[in-house]
Amino acid sequence: MKKNYLTALLAATTFILSTGCRENNHSMIAGRYEHAELPGQTFEFGAENRYVNAVQAGLTDCTIDYTGTWTVNKDSLIVNMSAEPPRYHFGKDVTKEQQAYVRKLAEKMNNKRSSRMAFRIAGTDSTAVSLEQNGKIMTYTRIKSLK
Repeated sequence: MKKNYLTALLAATTFILSTGCRENNHSMIAGRYEHAELPGQTFEFGAENRYVNAVQAGLTDCTIDYTGTWTVNKDSLIVNMSAEPPRYHFGKDVTKEQQAYVRKLAEKMNNKRSSRMAFRIAGTDSTAVSLEQNGKIMTYTRIKSLK
C-alpha cells in the first residue's frame, strides 16, 4: 500500500513539475525577436501559438510573412510552418515587376523550408531566448513582449 502511494505521489509530482516548466517556458518565450546574424527578419511567438517569421525583402518596400504555429514540449520549442503561401505587404512604390520577382523568390524559399522545426530551449529570460539546433546555439533578442 505504501509503495503504491509513493508511486502515485511521484507520478503526480513529476506531472506537476513538467507541466509547470512547460507553461513557464511558454510564457517566457511569447514575444517578438530579432537576431543579429539575420538582419531584416523578426520572429514572433504570439498568442494562441501563432508564429510569424517576417522578412524584409532586400531594398524594396516589402515584408513577407511566413506563418505557422509554435508550442513548447518539455525543453523543446516546436515550430510547424503553415502550408499556406507567404503573405506579402508591398509599399505603394513597389512596381508590379518587383512584386512578381519578390513573390517568385519568396515562394522558392518557402518550398525549401522545413515544415517542422524543433529546437532545444537552451535558456530564456526577459530579454532573450537561446535555442539550440544541431549543436549550434543561437540567441534571439526580444524586441517586444507579447504577454
